[in-house]
Amino acid sequence: DGLAARDGRLRAGDQILEIDGKCMHLASHESAAETLRRGGETVKLLVVHNPSGFEYYLQETEKVDRQIDSTVTAAAAKLRTGKIKK
Repeated sequence: DGLAARDGRLRAGDQILEIDGKCMHLASHESAAETLRRGGETVKLLVVHNPSGFEYYLQETEKVDRQIDSTVTAAAAKLRTGKIKK
């Protein structure tokens, strides 16, 4: 578990809006994580708890995972039957 999990104040579904006054609205996960790592010993966060938004994110992620699995399965079947050449 990371520092945020060990600290206990951030929860699943929380959205970090700002880190030390820097807007994270369009930041990638990697960019936000790097900003947190560079923050030093004390970091000021602006956070909103959004469990429904987090649930929506999880549902959409699961949809994409199923679509990828389906596409890979279909492509593998075509390779096995010779309908797609390597």
